[in-house]
Amino acid sequence: MTGSPDRLRIAVSSLSDAVPAHLRRSPLGWADVRAWETAHGVELPDPYRTFVAEVSNGSLEGPSAAHGLLPLGELPENWQSWEADCWLSPEPFDGTAARNLTVPFPLEEEWQWEYDYYDHDEHSPLLHGIYQHGSVLLGGNRDCEFWVLVDRRG
Repeated sequence: MTGSPDRLRIAVSSLSDAVPAHLRRSPLGWADVRAWETAHGVELPDPYRTFVAEVSNGSLEGPSAAHGLLPLGELPENWQSWEADCWLSPEPFDGTAARNLTVPFPLEEEWQWEYDYYDHDEHSPLLHGIYQHGSVLLGGNRDCEFWVLVDRRG
């Protein structure tokens, strides 16, 4: 996050207010955040980075009752086995494949595939990349729908 330390403090405070203390997991700490970033070849954007290091590394509940905020780098339980109606691509989703955060997130602009024409030859590689590259999974509100953090600083 660019800007003043006050802007970062306000943003982290807002995130803290969104996750009540009794639902927070222990913060990861700066040494572990930096170690995770080094291992994955990325630097997390603030205020998320500061939130995970100082406030909470995930939460027990989130905006929906079903799912909370995932701890840094973790995958949801349902990540490895997707139902057929959750996946548009004719090639099966490999939820066991390593996610690569250093490969850029493939979308450069909004794509609402549920409203657009879907061409398997054109869109399947893009769809696989959306789920495997350039983002940190934050959580989700139900099966097949996940929140991701995409960093467009570089």
